[in-house]
Amino acid sequence: MKRILISVGLAAGVTAVAVGLLLASEERTAAHRIALLLGGDVLNGGYIQYMTFAAFFWALFEIRERTGRVAGERRAFGLGLLPEKEHYVVSLDDVRRIQKEAIAHERSTRNLLTTSVRRACTKFIRTRSVAEVIDLVGQQAAVDRARSESDQSVIRYLLWAIPSIGFIGTVIGISLALASAYLLLEDPDNLTEITRLLGVAFDTTLVALVLNLIAMWFFHRLQARQEDLHSDIEEHILENFVNRISEE
Repeated sequence: MKRILISVGLAAGVTAVAVGLLLASEERTAAHRIALLLGGDVLNGGYIQYMTFAAFFWALFEIRERTGRVAGERRAFGLGLLPEKEHYVVSLDDVRRIQKEAIAHERSTRNLLTTSVRRACTKFIRTRSVAEVIDLVGQQAAVDRARSESDQSVIRYLLWAIPSIGFIGTVIGISLALASAYLLLEDPDNLTEITRLLGVAFDTTLVALVLNLIAMWFFHRLQARQEDLHSDIEEHILENFVNRISEE
């Protein structure tokens, strides 16, 4: 909820700046055009840009929050749960010790790595089968990936909503322009007003598409980081635990 309120506030700030710039600038100047593009004419379609900016900032905050989670998950690699010395062989006693350490860490902070390590240890203690541990690690990685995908649902919705809001603004603007077409019959000079309405209509889509491109770039970076995290966790456990286990 806090992220939504901040996003709405930031969008209001952008709109306020655009309104101020519109009032301070003269028509047919670059400043005036930029103010219209950013939604400075609130009553004549500028509210669409406001909604677009609100969705954009909300998406960025959601992406930022999940990027922070990935960074937090990566700190677990520094716990030293698994042996990384060359030629080190993990005995059954080592497995029990690693399991206890993972449980102890989970009491303070749960993360994907310690959870996967604990479950891998438990699986080996029960079955004494390296093959089954390998299957478990792969299944756990798949589950974690699925959860990450599910956790991105809000972001995906916002990335869909941003251009959709822009297109809605375009439809509204074109409708207003067509509804005002009768003004041309009264006075040909009214063509300027109709042109302005069409300009506002396409401004909403332009702003939405640009903002969506920016948000999509950050989102794809987040996806890459999450995928790298899951792959690194799986590789770390296989390399430093599964491949070192002694079944004797």
